[in-house]
Amino acid sequence: MANPYDFSILDTSPTIIYHPSREGEDLGSSWKTFYSNSPDSSYDSTHQNTNLASGTSLHSTSMQGASFEISFMGTAIQIYGSGTGGAYTTTLDNRDAVEGNPSNGMLASYADLEYKTHTLSLNVTQSQSLNMTSARLTIGVGDKGATVKETKTDSVKVNSDGSSFLNSDYFYPTGQGTFNTFHDASNYPRVDTNNAGSTINFRASGMSAVFITGTVNYDHGLYSINLSPSAGVSSSTRTFNATSKWFAYDQLIYWESGLDRTQTYTISLTNLEEGKYVDIHEVKWLEGVPGSNNSQNDGSNGLSTPAIAGIAVGTAVIAIAVACLLFFFCWKRRRNQGDYDGPTPATYSGQVHAMQKLSAHSQPLLEAYIEPFVLPPNTPYSDHTTSTGQHSKFQSLSSYTSSSHTPHPSDIPTFQPHAGYGYPYSTPWAPTASSTQLSASASASASGSGSNSGARPPSSSGKGGPEPPPRAVRQELDAGPVPIHDFPHEEVLPPGYNPAWSSGPS
Repeated sequence: MANPYDFSILDTSPTIIYHPSREGEDLGSSWKTFYSNSPDSSYDSTHQNTNLASGTSLHSTSMQGASFEISFMGTAIQIYGSGTGGAYTTTLDNRDAVEGNPSNGMLASYADLEYKTHTLSLNVTQSQSLNMTSARLTIGVGDKGATVKETKTDSVKVNSDGSSFLNSDYFYPTGQGTFNTFHDASNYPRVDTNNAGSTINFRASGMSAVFITGTVNYDHGLYSINLSPSAGVSSSTRTFNATSKWFAYDQLIYWESGLDRTQTYTISLTNLEEGKYVDIHEVKWLEGVPGSNNSQNDGSNGLSTPAIAGIAVGTAVIAIAVACLLFFFCWKRRRNQGDYDGPTPATYSGQVHAMQKLSAHSQPLLEAYIEPFVLPPNTPYSDHTTSTGQHSKFQSLSSYTSSSHTPHPSDIPTFQPHAGYGYPYSTPWAPTASSTQLSASASASASGSGSNSGARPPSSSGKGGPEPPPRAVRQELDAGPVPIHDFPHEEVLPPGYNPAWSSGPS
């Protein structure tokens, strides 16, 4: 959609086409121009004076069948003036005529039109006075949301000494006629020609709409406008008439909208009547610079509402999915951290790590020992001959089954905490005996009886038996700390039993 831009055209603009003529003396047969501060009585028909118009203008007629038309590319138009209701009709684009009903200075109004070329016509249907003062139009300048940039340039440049020359940056003449730039140069500079076929050309780019101003007067006539490349209403050469009873400055002699700002356009104004003038004072053009706010773009150039909704929903779903993934990874990371903070898992490699030998304990050894039950000397079971003919102080378990030999508590050797390293007197441990024999012998010793039952073994200085040999002392080694290695998920196993720890038979 185009960016709307409103502007007004006065009734004196040659771009309004009057029928049967734009200027006459008889209101019953044509249109006639009036100015509020320029009465007919002040008009100089000899043209010795300039007859420069003053005040507000209007075109008036009472001729039945008189008409005018305005062509434009835009979306709205309002016609201002005065008239009698039912005495005129208006027609837009060859639609059905609408009977006129003037209200508050407005003759007709059309709004919310499709943005394209339109032509509005007003026809006088009764011999009633009708006055037309101006028209207001809504055209397009760039796309919706565009910033309107205005540029002006004069056709003539004036030196400090008053001399003037054509502004060749934008203008250039073609044709065989003469072109004059010295027309009231200090007040209203302009370039003109009065030779038929002479053309004043204007060339520029960056235009979305263009407006050319000049003068109208009694000695001005027909001219044509060609826009290249064509655009808007100017799909072909158009013809206008600059004739006016009164001399007037700053008249809109041509305008066009719907231009492409990226194109370079050439506007050629050609004089069609020999001896009649046509001139250009200034060219103003508007450029619709695309705006930075995309929210002002038309729906045809942007996303539809369903598309926007779909994008919003999709974005929300993606955001939720990302949040879930972040939560999962954070939870996983914290869980792994928790595993590292606890016992370090390990994988058993199948090898038993060597034990580290610890230094000697700095404290006295605990008074603890492992002592099998032994029979006191000279008991019935204290001396047993083995198959090898050797005597053993241990009785086999199989031969010691009688319940009558249950030992009395007094038969158990008493504990001597101050003898040697804290070990009691006892029968020496036979190193050649098996663990089963040790247990059996211990049981047999504990259950023996006799005259010496419950008596302590004699010392070396006493009588009644030989003194037992000194008991060997063996210090067990602790396994030490479990090695912990910095390997992830490694299971550390305690050491296995090392036979070297025992001094018994292997």
